[in-house]
Amino acid sequence: MMKFYFFVILSLIAIGFISCNSDLPIPNNINIVGRWIARDIADTLTFDSNTGVVYHSNASFHNEQYQYQLKGDSITLIYASSEDYYSPPTTHLYYMNKEYLSIDFKNAKCYGFPQKVINYLRFNNN
Repeated sequence: MMKFYFFVILSLIAIGFISCNSDLPIPNNINIVGRWIARDIADTLTFDSNTGVVYHSNASFHNEQYQYQLKGDSITLIYASSEDYYSPPTTHLYYMNKEYLSIDFKNAKCYGFPQKVINYLRFNNN
């Protein structure tokens, strides 16, 4: 009987570890560099790898600067365009592949962005 309980507990632990595996791949940070245009709103992001800055433009302003940091499936944005205005850093889940970028702004208010998921497409200058 002890062997049976041991087997059941071991099986439940194994199933728990297997179910924790995420189906979404962790993004490759290098691929984010470049220009991204939102699909459904007037919004553009331009990521610069040399400076660690992303330039954000929308209908209200042009080239607002944010420092960005990528870690796993999260992006942290720090507003850096004005020394007169402080906005705390905000961290958001993101997903991307070669041509698609999605950032979830729903849970944390980030200065200059609406509180919703924004989907972007890569803009090629070719």
